[in-house]
Amino acid sequence: MRKQKLMLGAILVAAGLLMGCAGTAKGSTEEDTEAAAVESSDPENNGENEQMDTYVILPNPSFSYYRSDRVQERELTAIALIKDSEEPNEIIDEDKWFQDNGLQRQGFPYEDGKYRYESFRNEADQPALFLTELATGKTVSYDLREYQYGTEYVEADYDFIDQNLFYAAVRDNVLYLATGHYTYAESCPQTAYITAVDLTDNSVLWKTEPLTCNARGFAFVDDYIICGYGFTAEDDYLKIVRIDTGEVVQEIPVKTAPDYIIRQDWILYVRTYDTNYTFMIAVE
Repeated sequence: MRKQKLMLGAILVAAGLLMGCAGTAKGSTEEDTEAAAVESSDPENNGENEQMDTYVILPNPSFSYYRSDRVQERELTAIALIKDSEEPNEIIDEDKWFQDNGLQRQGFPYEDGKYRYESFRNEADQPALFLTELATGKTVSYDLREYQYGTEYVEADYDFIDQNLFYAAVRDNVLYLATGHYTYAESCPQTAYITAVDLTDNSVLWKTEPLTCNARGFAFVDDYIICGYGFTAEDDYLKIVRIDTGEVVQEIPVKTAPDYIIRQDWILYVRTYDTNYTFMIAVE
């Protein structure tokens, strides 16, 4: 696997140099939503356990809300988050919070029983994701160069608006990616998205409006994604996103920026910068 990653990394670098887009601000047209894919294999396998690894330059269809013509809105059952507890934390007591609540820390690399997720920066310093199907060992490498920089930004803050991959998860053959930068929205408001990718053809199904998700994780609740956005001196929210269209249907104010959002049965555990919450999940 290490050998395959090195090969894919070399492909990422070569492609980036050929396209001349490493380290530059770049926008995407809304029509360009089909992924550019290249398949490669390890020539030293000698035919044993042969597998094809796929490299995908994931298109960025828009820096505002985007929804593919293929996406059909469904009738969804409504959900509600009912706040059960709210208490200050000590900011540096993350480990204790995870331990006391029996929660698993979110962060790369990790596995969900079906896939392994690994985030990295290639040699051209562009964000990417290795997605490995555990049953087959097949790996797709998603090149996220199109998501690295917005087109609207404060010139003096350019060094701070480099965007990265916050979190990724697969559900029902759709990959959901959370991307954004680590500075103020006023430096570049085109940040903090979730993008849905059809794993059948690696096309983008939808992309949320900006300033939707910059937490270290998100949670699935029935037909919704619970995520969060916030930053110093900005408004801080949990957000409920439709899984079929990517539309934000509800915002729930919290005291400070959401960091971890973890579901355990019908309880949602939320840790913000200085406050811990629990919410009961109700289906209406």
